[in-house]
Amino acid sequence: MSATNHTKFESIRDSIEEKAIKPLFDYLDGELQRPVTTEGYIKIYTLVYNECTGIESDTETNKKGLYKLHQDTIKRYLNGKKESNKKGEYLEYFVLVWGKFKLLNKWMKMFLCNLDRWYIPENHLRSLETSGYFLFVTDFLFHTRDELYKEAIQKINMRREDDTCDLGNVIIFLEVLDTLDNYCCCSNGEKSLFEDFEILFVDHSRIYYASLALLTGSKIGVCCSSSEYLEFVRIKMKKELSLLQYFIPRRSIETKIQEIMENELLVEHYKEIILDVTSGCRFLLNEGNLKHIAEMFRLYIGVKLECLTLMSSNFSEYILDMGNKLTENLQKAIQGGDSKDSLKIDFISSIYRLLKNVKTTTKDCFQNHILFERVLECSFKKVLSGPLLAEYLTLYFHNYLGRCSEKVTDEERHKTLVDALSLFGYVEDKDHFLNLYRHFLAKRLLSKKSYSTDLERVVINELRLCCGVQYTSRLEGMIYDSETNNETFKEYIMENSPEDTNFSVRTLTQTFWPVIRVISCSLPNKIYDSQKKYETFYSQRFSGRKLEWMHSLGTVDIDAHFFPAEKKTAQKKYLISMNTFQSLVILQFNSSISHTISSLSLTTEIPENELKQILDSLTLQRRCHLLLKDDCDVYRINETFTSNLKWVKLPPFAFQREKKSTSEHLSGRSMEMERNSALDASIIRILKTRKRLSHSDLVEEVTRQMTIMFHPTMKTIKCRVESLIERDFMSRDPESPSIYTYII
Repeated sequence: MSATNHTKFESIRDSIEEKAIKPLFDYLDGELQRPVTTEGYIKIYTLVYNECTGIESDTETNKKGLYKLHQDTIKRYLNGKKESNKKGEYLEYFVLVWGKFKLLNKWMKMFLCNLDRWYIPENHLRSLETSGYFLFVTDFLFHTRDELYKEAIQKINMRREDDTCDLGNVIIFLEVLDTLDNYCCCSNGEKSLFEDFEILFVDHSRIYYASLALLTGSKIGVCCSSSEYLEFVRIKMKKELSLLQYFIPRRSIETKIQEIMENELLVEHYKEIILDVTSGCRFLLNEGNLKHIAEMFRLYIGVKLECLTLMSSNFSEYILDMGNKLTENLQKAIQGGDSKDSLKIDFISSIYRLLKNVKTTTKDCFQNHILFERVLECSFKKVLSGPLLAEYLTLYFHNYLGRCSEKVTDEERHKTLVDALSLFGYVEDKDHFLNLYRHFLAKRLLSKKSYSTDLERVVINELRLCCGVQYTSRLEGMIYDSETNNETFKEYIMENSPEDTNFSVRTLTQTFWPVIRVISCSLPNKIYDSQKKYETFYSQRFSGRKLEWMHSLGTVDIDAHFFPAEKKTAQKKYLISMNTFQSLVILQFNSSISHTISSLSLTTEIPENELKQILDSLTLQRRCHLLLKDDCDVYRINETFTSNLKWVKLPPFAFQREKKSTSEHLSGRSMEMERNSALDASIIRILKTRKRLSHSDLVEEVTRQMTIMFHPTMKTIKCRVESLIERDFMSRDPESPSIYTYII
């Protein structure tokens, strides 16, 4: 730059210094009301404009000098403020300087705005505004940054303890940091100003809440309960998040602080909180305090999986303990001699109430969280495991599906059954339940004591939805057989032999119904002839089918006349309904006044063991003893029999051997045989489809298919595989013994 040009720029700089910068400094110090008049601003603006748009050779040099003037002016002002800073309230002084600096930066941009239009873009320099902010950071903020951060954090900690503490300067300071980061982007991987503060603030917050947790968490179970501590944490977290939203301009820091609070206040003390004997999760479950359980879950969900796992473990123990307590009470009551059936029915009702309560807890407290739903399912399967509980459940259904003496409305009966069906899903041995249910269903249908066929169908439909069509096919067949009437046979009888219209037959499909033992006997000619007519009728309609008569299931109505000893002329007439075998014995007394067991066995052809049971049912009944037994085992008619009813129904009875065979059929040994057959069929079915299959794949597929009925063990499946190999249904691959092949 020549001496002439240098002298010219000096005069320009002096003019700007005198007419703009000095008045601006005085204005910032409060000595002037306005830094420059309108005429003065126009002169400064025109001067800078001419230098930026002129074509003289020294124009570029003057532009550079004006840009340097801008930098030097801001540095000079900031250095003066930095040196006059008094130790103490750094934030308050920072806010004061920032307010004056913004005015300085604004006016300097207004004075030299033409540099932003021509000089700065051409030379790829920072704009005047950005350059001013950058200088504020480097020449002022960095000088007291650590003290500012420390004082801001101290103010925030004071506000955490005292709501009246003012955070005005902290809010402005953080907003300034955010503003400066927007203008002064960091490069070379350096952290921004706000990130620096965020790291320091997070570290100090961790220390603060760690000390707070150490102070309050050690009081759990001593000075405060878990519920009180969790309420303190909830309020503290809510207050902290509200505070962060109040003074933090960036939301990212909220997540970090929340994680710190959850970790320090909840996770570090989760065992003490959840396992506390006097106020923990298990205590709250026992007390039924759903509100505090829900609060505990809400605070721990999403914090750490181990916390929810511990809560779910307490939930599982609670379910098992309550279930075991009900089972123990039942066993004690049975041993005490109380009515077994009523106790078992009440036990199922109690189990359902327990299930309803824990489902409500899972929904209202644990928000149907999958972890707690799985715990509920597994725990109730353990409670309802074993054959005895399956028996209790079928007895419960039998009570409400039969014509029980309880005064229950149709709506209550239907609701009770639907509620009980929810327990069926937790029964693991569903095959055992099915066998028991078939037994009771046959008992209801054959004795005509089912309350409603429609209600029977409702239960069967629910079982079908749960386990499939194959599970309930035999039950549906039993219902179909019970509803099928022989109208065609009645028409056939009316046409061929009208005198036999009182003879009716119920046809049962053998594959549907439980096994019933056939007992031989000699029928009266009239019944025998009617039986032969039905066989003829049936063979004409269904060729190839075999009929087998189950007389133990039949009933006979007999007209009986009794003559009291004191007045033989005043006879009493009754219609007595009894079992077929009972009627065969009673009819023998028409030909003789008394009989012995041997004579009755000879005429009826009923085995003596069964005949003794029939005679006992006719002599030992308290209200219906039709026969009298002498000392010499001679039986005769009880001519003095009286009853207030004209139609007398003898109580049904079953032979002891039949009862024993039924119990054996429902016992574990028979169940094991049925399961082995089902496993054999499943293995053969799978291999027949796949031809070749590895052992692990076979076990997996068999387990999947059998889970609906029962859960087979690895040992059981392996034994069935060995059995099928011995019987040449399948074989091992010689080269790979773990591969099975189906033998065609």
